[in-house]
Amino acid sequence: MTEPTLNLTKHMGIFGFTGSGKSMKAGWMFEQLRKQKRPFILFDTKVKNHVGLCQMKGVTLLQIAPGKTYNWKNALKASKYIVATPVKETKRSDLIAQYEKFAEVVFQTETARTLGIEEAHLWNPSGNVANEILENIIREGRAYNQNLICIDQRIQSFPKDLWSQCATSVICKMGIPQDIEYLTRLIPDFAEQNLALPQYGALIYDHTTGQITGTLHPDQIHRITKHYG
Repeated sequence: MTEPTLNLTKHMGIFGFTGSGKSMKAGWMFEQLRKQKRPFILFDTKVKNHVGLCQMKGVTLLQIAPGKTYNWKNALKASKYIVATPVKETKRSDLIAQYEKFAEVVFQTETARTLGIEEAHLWNPSGNVANEILENIIREGRAYNQNLICIDQRIQSFPKDLWSQCATSVICKMGIPQDIEYLTRLIPDFAEQNLALPQYGALIYDHTTGQITGTLHPDQIHRITKHYG
């Protein structure tokens, strides 16, 4: 099957429980961004999850170590394509604090870039309160040609102020009854369409029309780099 066409320069959410293939799909999308020569930063929370993307020409690995000071403006100038990861010793809270500083610099310098946010729930205070810098980018970043691709496990824990600004959501096959019930209230016929999805498949939801506009099948995902997630 041919690869689907997704607008990766508009705000997007990718949702699915652990093992549903959401990070595999996210990595594939960032491969497409590199092919399109679209600058990006992928903020990962795992040591090796997306490091395979650095096999592509010009993609730089930026490791976040505890107690280290970073010049984020210099990092932006040094590479158009960045995969940021923790080292094993980096605490999650310290990692997110560093990532927030980097994202803030991107926003304040009006740098055109796609920002990938793995485990987006770690950035947000709660499912009802959005992270301030993510909210700034998702509301105002389009003026600077900035967009977010947020990757998370559950739409229920993703702030509605962020989700409402997305153009597209890629919703992996759901197996938790509470999630299916929740999404059925938002999306017509979700339960039926979710049931028909193959394992590792996903539905493409258009926020403008409020409809499912396509299906992303596993055999449409042709990775050119190794995925470690």
